[in-house]
Amino acid sequence: MRRGWPFTAVLALLPVLTLLAALAQSTFAQFTPEAALEHGRTLYTGTCASCHGLHGEGAGMPGLGIPRIDAGGTAPQLSDIDLTLLIRNGAGAMPGVGGTWSQEDVASVITLLRSWWTPERQAAGAGPQTQTQTKTP
Repeated sequence: MRRGWPFTAVLALLPVLTLLAALAQSTFAQFTPEAALEHGRTLYTGTCASCHGLHGEGAGMPGLGIPRIDAGGTAPQLSDIDLTLLIRNGAGAMPGVGGTWSQEDVASVITLLRSWWTPERQAAGAGPQTQTQTKTP
């Protein structure tokens, strides 16, 4: 009995589906939230902070109009997909990381950014560096 093209197509796609399943269970799936946050902080500090500032306040590269990516900017309204595309492809003067970062790397940086965008910080319109802690005597 001769099998049709759908069966052949499924057989041809089987290795691809297996690879995708393996990638879904990659190292990022094994990161604890704390490890993902720390990994994101390391990548952000080494790659992004020179322009966007240590906490996303946009203080780097004066005169270029670098947007804030802290809670006071517009980045918190972006979806994870939009952030991934922005980080990968860049925009305006911002170069993208292209294929130099893994998906786990990009996801770790997004985890860091999302940690800055708590409702309290967004309401205050500030990034983590402007949050003051007062000591009561």
